[in-house]
Amino acid sequence: MTFIYVSNLPSPRGRGVGGEGLSVSRGEKKLKQPGAEASINSFQYPLDGYGDPLTPPVPANGGQVRQAAGMPQIDNIDRRIIIAMQGGLPLVPQPYHAIAAGVGVEPREVMARIRHMQERGVIRRIGAVPNHYALGYRANGMAVWDVDDRQIDDFGIRIGSLPFVSHCYRRARCLPQWPYNLFAMIHGRTRDEVENRVADIDTMLGDAAYGHQLLYSVGILKKTGLRLKEA
Repeated sequence: MTFIYVSNLPSPRGRGVGGEGLSVSRGEKKLKQPGAEASINSFQYPLDGYGDPLTPPVPANGGQVRQAAGMPQIDNIDRRIIIAMQGGLPLVPQPYHAIAAGVGVEPREVMARIRHMQERGVIRRIGAVPNHYALGYRANGMAVWDVDDRQIDDFGIRIGSLPFVSHCYRRARCLPQWPYNLFAMIHGRTRDEVENRVADIDTMLGDAAYGHQLLYSVGILKKTGLRLKEA
């Protein structure tokens, strides 16, 4: 089991939440999508199926869309703690004690600083990163919708809270070639399962959506967050 920290620090090119953007191939043209304007994440890996897809749980952030923020302030000790954590927590009985030994402070201070960084949004969350292919989730599709701008935040919260959606982003449209502004990464064991989930979301969106596409992933190129360099 691998652990990862997710930081609210913007990417090196200033794209905000979601990294440096998304490249979408459309025929012979390749469109460069800007980074996400807002996002919500709440994915589960159930081994015996999902519940009712249209009654999502309340997201951990209380149902608030997370907006891209400016650069949070961290001191040198915070930075060293982040660098020590960003490759994964040490797989030892007391990982924060091991981090404290490397940083040169007491374990109590490490844990207090981590809590404070979480409260300020410097660290968004700490959690396990499972290999979803090994768990049988081999159909992974990025579904995109053209959603009424007046309703997109509400629907983004609802869709991002569905148990089979790992990422849900609002992005700027790239007109006229790419009219879609709501992106959701949907996971399933088969493509039929993913397409059924997309149909569920279509039902949820109703007249608020004017069209959609479904793009399947073909491989994992990189699965890490932003990394800070050693000072």
